[in-house]
This record gives sequence, structure tokens and C-alpha cells, in this order.
Amino acid sequence: MHLTLEFGGGLELLLEKSTKVHKVDVQPKDGEGKVKISGLLSWVKSNLIKERPEMFLKGDSVRPGVLVLINDCDWEICGGLDAELEEKDVIIFISTLHGGFGDGDGCEATELSAMRLTHVQLDFISEHHCTLLPWSSGLLSLPEMFKPGRSPVLLDV
Repeated sequence: MHLTLEFGGGLELLLEKSTKVHKVDVQPKDGEGKVKISGLLSWVKSNLIKERPEMFLKGDSVRPGVLVLINDCDWEICGGLDAELEEKDVIIFISTLHGGFGDGDGCEATELSAMRLTHVQLDFISEHHCTLLPWSSGLLSLPEMFKPGRSPVLLDV
């Protein structure tokens, strides 16, 4: 099955040559008639991810904070891990993790902050009047964080 995979928000840095768009041919798992997202994730881990798969996957699914779109539709609406893919589908993976809380599994916020903000994300932050706040400083009180008209975006520094 021919698919287009797109990686953004820093996930492309985990792939060979940091290529954002990949045209791939993925076959269904034995006994399955169609490729499911669960099978695609396994295929991506084996064939595209060249370093730090824990930044993309957690167990058999994507890490929390990784947005998955199937033909511009949230994968949860399409069936999550059981979503069946069709010929020429476009699957987009976007990391929304650029700091914040570590979850104790060895992939803490300092590692997540190594991913860079893209121009699209910076435009979003600017357009929506967000403020980047240094999470690790611990010096900001809640009133300072939530100034009128500004939305905080936590960024580990």
C-alpha cells in the first residue's frame, strides 16, 4: 500500500537525513487485509526511525503529545490504533512536545526541549499572543504566568 508520511514539530530530526516527507510502500501484517495504524507505527520504528525511538513511540503507540492526522483528520476519530488505511492516504505526525513535565520514563523535559520549534509553530505562538516561559527556572508565579491576553507556552531551557 502506497502511503505518504509527513513528520513535523521536530520528529523529522529522528529520521535519516531529517527528511519531513516520505513516500512509502507498507504491506499489511500477516492475516490482516489492510494496513492499520498500529502496523504502520511498527513499520516506521523498524524502517524510518534512526535514533531515539522513545521520542516518537511509547509502547505500541505514539508518545503523548504526538498529533497523528490521517488525511487531515485526527486519528482518534478514525479509530486510533485500529484505524485502517487506504491506498494513497497521507499520515502526518507532529510533535507538540517542546518542554514541560517529564514522566519519569527516562525521556524528561530536558530531552524533549532538544527538538526545535519550527517556523509554523513560532508563527502560531506569535499569532495567538502566547508567551514562552522558562519552565525550569521555577521563578514565575501563577499571576505572572497568566497575564491578560497572553497564553503561556512552557519551554524547558
